[in-house]
Amino acid sequence: AYEYDRVGTIPVAPLPIPADFLDGRVTNKVVMDGGVPVMMEAMRAGDRVVGYLGFSDPERIWTEEELELISSVTDQVALALDNARLFEEAQRNERQQVLISSVLQVAANPDITSDQVLPEITRILAQGLDMVVAFFTFLLPDVPVVHPHAVVDTAGQALPIFDRDFSLPEEQHIFLRGLSHPELGPMTPLLYAAQSPAILAVSENAQESDEYGFQDYNFSRVLYVPVSSGGVQSGFLAMIQRHGDIPIDPDTRELAQDLANQIGVVID
Repeated sequence: AYEYDRVGTIPVAPLPIPADFLDGRVTNKVVMDGGVPVMMEAMRAGDRVVGYLGFSDPERIWTEEELELISSVTDQVALALDNARLFEEAQRNERQQVLISSVLQVAANPDITSDQVLPEITRILAQGLDMVVAFFTFLLPDVPVVHPHAVVDTAGQALPIFDRDFSLPEEQHIFLRGLSHPELGPMTPLLYAAQSPAILAVSENAQESDEYGFQDYNFSRVLYVPVSSGGVQSGFLAMIQRHGDIPIDPDTRELAQDLANQIGVVID
């Protein structure tokens, strides 16, 4: 909720919403906010109540004309909000289709060797999702050894975080092998296991210069996404954000899993 008091716009705590107002049984209602009457008008998009506008003037007796004006303005605001939602959905769907198409085009490109396919796909995902993306595959079933194919930043540059095969700690192996959908987890155990230079950069006692800005990355909350081929989990994506980035939303998680499914097709 935001409030405009003829001076400025500030965020305010939301008002408690009466049940009959929330489910759309009434379209306007006067509620008390700290002893002050507030005229509330429902913002409706189709059959959904998407929010409300509240008007506070303790000395005013609302006339029919004013209530009609409030209703008209509220309808326009609701329409603008719904248009913004539809636009965002269209943009999200377009981004998803572009990324999936790009992944499949890489796999079908005769000029790209098999060794280059997965690093190139990782680069596409990092730039398209605007976060660092790492891609790993398991070398053998039930063996806790992974092969890092690529770690790419948002500019499409490879990062030297993992440069060799390494064994997963038992707890991480159980966690990663058990993935059935995207889940958050720490990456620091993997960094230690691989003796990655990134762990020196994020260590409290590190004296090394942080050439690649590893200290900016949040290795304690990484999104792991399973990749399966032939009905068997063959690897996983790790999506790394910077400190202060907006948390990964459910739509992006779903998109990440859709992309991982396409990578499984590529591996097949």
